[in-house]
Amino acid sequence: MKKILCFVIAVLMIFSAAACGKTGEETEKIRPEKEDTIAYIGKNKGIFSHEVLPFPSELYVCQIADSGDKLTVWARYEKDDRLFRYNPADESCYELEIGDNLEFNSMTCSNEGNICLLCTEPDGSYTVIIIETDDTIKTLEFPYNQPMEKYSALSAHILGSGFLIRTYNSVLQLDEQGNLVKELIKTKAKTDIVHTAEEDAIVIISDESGAKVKVYDENFKEKESYTLTNMYERFYSGRENIYALDGNTIFILDYKTGERNAYVNVITSAMWGDDFTVFPDGHIYTGTKGKLTCWTPAGGEETVVLKMAVFEQSFLLPMLVNRYNESSDSCKIELVDYSVFNTSGNPEQGVDRLHMDIVSGEAPDIIELSAFYPNFYASKGVLTDLKQFFANDPEVKLENLPPALVKLSEYNGGLYELAPCFELYSLSGDESLVGEREEWGMARFLELADQYGLSTLLGADMTRESFMENYLLFEHSLVDYEQGKCDFEQESFVKMLKLSAELPSDSEVQRGDDMFGALYAGEQKLALTTLGTDPVGTVAYLDTIFGGDARFAGFPAENGSGTLILPAYRFGICQNSRNKEAAWDFIRFILSENIQNDRKLMPGIPSVSACTEERLKTLSAHYQDDKMKLFTYYNGTEVTIVPRPADDKTLNKIKALTENMDGFAQTDKNVMQAVAQETEKFYAGLITAEEAASNIQSRMSIYLSEQYR
Repeated sequence: MKKILCFVIAVLMIFSAAACGKTGEETEKIRPEKEDTIAYIGKNKGIFSHEVLPFPSELYVCQIADSGDKLTVWARYEKDDRLFRYNPADESCYELEIGDNLEFNSMTCSNEGNICLLCTEPDGSYTVIIIETDDTIKTLEFPYNQPMEKYSALSAHILGSGFLIRTYNSVLQLDEQGNLVKELIKTKAKTDIVHTAEEDAIVIISDESGAKVKVYDENFKEKESYTLTNMYERFYSGRENIYALDGNTIFILDYKTGERNAYVNVITSAMWGDDFTVFPDGHIYTGTKGKLTCWTPAGGEETVVLKMAVFEQSFLLPMLVNRYNESSDSCKIELVDYSVFNTSGNPEQGVDRLHMDIVSGEAPDIIELSAFYPNFYASKGVLTDLKQFFANDPEVKLENLPPALVKLSEYNGGLYELAPCFELYSLSGDESLVGEREEWGMARFLELADQYGLSTLLGADMTRESFMENYLLFEHSLVDYEQGKCDFEQESFVKMLKLSAELPSDSEVQRGDDMFGALYAGEQKLALTTLGTDPVGTVAYLDTIFGGDARFAGFPAENGSGTLILPAYRFGICQNSRNKEAAWDFIRFILSENIQNDRKLMPGIPSVSACTEERLKTLSAHYQDDKMKLFTYYNGTEVTIVPRPADDKTLNKIKALTENMDGFAQTDKNVMQAVAQETEKFYAGLITAEEAASNIQSRMSIYLSEQYR
């Protein structure tokens, strides 16, 4: 271990910048300006356990509010909005009669506990319903005013004898009859309105530079203003201070000083995206998944918290991690998005920070590798070989995964990453063009390009930059990372570079018609497509377009099948993790039948072969008649494509692509940068294609020698 760590320290400290396409001079500023770590108050590490409270199960909880010693609950039954009072002390509940045919927009409460419901009438006008703590109900129809109608009312807040109305573009002051007094604040930035026990209205205006806080008295006069340097996604009312969501953490925030204390880790607690109300006794109440839920601090000292490193997390990842955290009491995962450490002066500081954490003993347990080049980390001993875990696991076996997926995930015989689901990326065409598989290749593609031109072959939206990027993705003979070698001077690279010059540049193309419309009209000959959310439907539509039998020939390459995958996630376990077995438990979880069969969490094609077969079988059932149609357009004319019925031929095409996939649809940023810079000189007429190839060869030989040999 020490030998590996020393090697990692020596290499990463030198080549951290090279891994991200930076110069050595840009690595001086390593530590971020934000706090280094987030320390949660209390011993529970920000983890809260939940209990679903007794509340009518047929009701879906939309929002809750603090009404003194009770909760006010906005719930929905089918399409009807209803309002309830819930007493946490004795778990009693009763409904408030507020009238029919009202659509609730939002619910807020004052610091005295009075509720303000903003509703929409059937004619589109706005009404507010005010419910006082003694259950007295008052209804007020707002007279028309242009700002509220034009920019849509988002929420209404009681203030003194009037209201604050939050819209998409402003904060409005209304009198007690609902008449517009003035636009108090006009801004396109995000606004929140919260309160404390002392302050009736705190308006917070947020953008990428931070937040401006304005405190108003009951007469709508601005009393104080403050500036917060941290960026927050959402604010919540509190009795003493307010609460603020930043990334995966809810902080107790002193809005006057900006001082904050980390309170709840929403990911490890599986509390993501819910309403948030705190009672004085420390209990938190939310409407998690439509259920009235109470949260209490968990026994954090007994809970293993895994750190998962990610860079610019996708919207899917928190959902997946949330599901895992819900399933496990003994182990939780904390997401750390290293992109938040970037600054305008050092846009790669987040990656520097990750590398420093790896070599300083603060390494994450799991790395989501989508934004990185995993082979670089594998070559430096940063990642753990997963084969040892598969070999010792009684249930999860490598044999359950497609051999092609295992092979393309390997590096020097080890398996350092796992993609639990993926989409396929390949090229198809009519048999008359691409012929049989053995007839297809670079020579045939060059003939077709000479006959039709690249724009007709691949579509009017294809640019020379995109063409070369695709070529780099599919052509595996250009770079050999395991040997640390490259071959950019080969004849086929020079030919493809020359061919790309006939295409327009990115700046010259305005995206136009849908590809399927152009294919159906015969104006585009080949389809470079992704088989994603509905691979069966995509193949069925392409079959119709290409004479009833689309041939998936693959993107032309000297070395490679021409079929790649786009994973939704790519996970690796860090070699320096102190909790490798717990990290493997997460891998087992994402390969379980329940998760693999969840189309929301595992879009595209699941990696467990048995689950793939089941999903394709389910999807194919939708394409047995003419009910499914693809509605698209070409040159302003609507085009309707009726798919060929899905059968064994359809499924066999997807199966064949899965068996032949041999690469990730990910370019090495260093390779892409060198190719882009040198080819731009060629396009400008400053050098020949051969000279560009020679320059790229020289630059990449140095890079690979430094990084991979």
